[in-house]
Amino acid sequence: MPYTSACKVALEFSTRFWEHYPMPIFGGCSTTTDIPGIGTICYPSYNLNSTGPASILASYISTGEWGTRWLSATEVEHVRYVLDAMVEIHGEETRALYTGKYNRRCWILDPYESASWASPRAGQHSLYLPEFFKTYDNVSTPRPWTHRRRRD
Repeated sequence: MPYTSACKVALEFSTRFWEHYPMPIFGGCSTTTDIPGIGTICYPSYNLNSTGPASILASYISTGEWGTRWLSATEVEHVRYVLDAMVEIHGEETRALYTGKYNRRCWILDPYESASWASPRAGQHSLYLPEFFKTYDNVSTPRPWTHRRRRD
């Protein structure tokens, strides 16, 4: 099954500023931007209207070009770029709310991962897709490593 690379960066802010806009953001991962290399932005949907720090998944990108391109940037450069994108989207005051804490993950840099995003090719759908609709341990999640099928 073909895999591609993906990277994501989560940033911690001292307040949940996105919940205090005239049109507040109360969670979700459907937010995208046209800023190159950012991809999807996810806002937390838990502890709504709470106080204290909270994190945004400020960038999740899995396209072949950017999922691989970020590997050539240092962690510091990548995080700075993502913070600058959040400032471009939410305003300069956002920079002052950033706590300096972050988490960056590019799966291809992990020695225990071969990639992060699987994209079945023609023929593989009929082989693997039935597993996506089964329940294991009361969770509707595929577990192909425990239930493999072979084509003869």
